[in-house]
Amino acid sequence: GWEDGTLQRFDLRAPGRAVGCAPLHSEPLLCVDAGPRAKAAVTGAADCHLCVVPLQAAAAAGAAFGEPSRAPIPPTNEGSGSGGIAAVRVRPDGKIAASGGWDRRVRLWQWRRMKPLAILRHHTATVNAVDFSACSSWLASGSADQTVALWEELYSAASGAGGERTNAQVG
Repeated sequence: GWEDGTLQRFDLRAPGRAVGCAPLHSEPLLCVDAGPRAKAAVTGAADCHLCVVPLQAAAAAGAAFGEPSRAPIPPTNEGSGSGGIAAVRVRPDGKIAASGGWDRRVRLWQWRRMKPLAILRHHTATVNAVDFSACSSWLASGSADQTVALWEELYSAASGAGGERTNAQVG
């Protein structure tokens, strides 16, 4: 990602030369993750949007990127933080994506459609990191408040009606 909000794609067999460039955000791109089998990438930025951009189908058609889709982060109307996204991660099973934001929240998304599923609340500062366990049963979130929260039973949490959750195991 670049400060102009673009995502560039490189071919490691031809170092130093970008294969393609996609303008995805109006603010600097802060985080990126590729989904399982690198079919798509998800990006986050200060502009309060997640973008999902197809990779494989685009490459098959001779393009670097497919048409991106965007998921807005709703404003929280709180004095500290906004909707900027500091971290993204796709769960290893490819069903759920997580984002960590400046608004101190971890959000879960249905990966294929980027439909909001749940908001996890525990941190008191920006969530700078999110990562799933290899078995897809746990999510860890790290924050500028110097805490790490471990969230379990994510699939059941995300398959419900959504809403906010505040239960976390802190280590």
